[in-house]
Amino acid sequence: MQDENKEVRYAAADALVYMHKFHPEIVKPLTDVISQENLYLIAKNYPFYIRLGIPGTEDLLIKALDRYFSETMCLDFLNCGNSLIELNAMKIAEQNGYIVSQKIGHYYGPKWGEGN
Repeated sequence: MQDENKEVRYAAADALVYMHKFHPEIVKPLTDVISQENLYLIAKNYPFYIRLGIPGTEDLLIKALDRYFSETMCLDFLNCGNSLIELNAMKIAEQNGYIVSQKIGHYYGPKWGEGN
């Protein structure tokens, strides 16, 4: 999940979500982060949480983006398919000096709940 290559991070998120389906105890340290509201670890592993798509975790993801903003993270949030996250990501991007515009096309990144 910490690789510089985003495709590797996304693949790792896929593997972790798959593990969560069949052996949730293996990824318990990652899922416990949600109840602990550890924004740093959520930000570091956000592709997993987006792909997991647990209803009610949107606010934590938004807070993590706001606190640990990066352009890549914001682009992923803006294109994740969850309207609440996307709307707030747009606001956070603008607060960080970015202009957000929409265009037709495909964005390769984690999609909300895609792993379920």
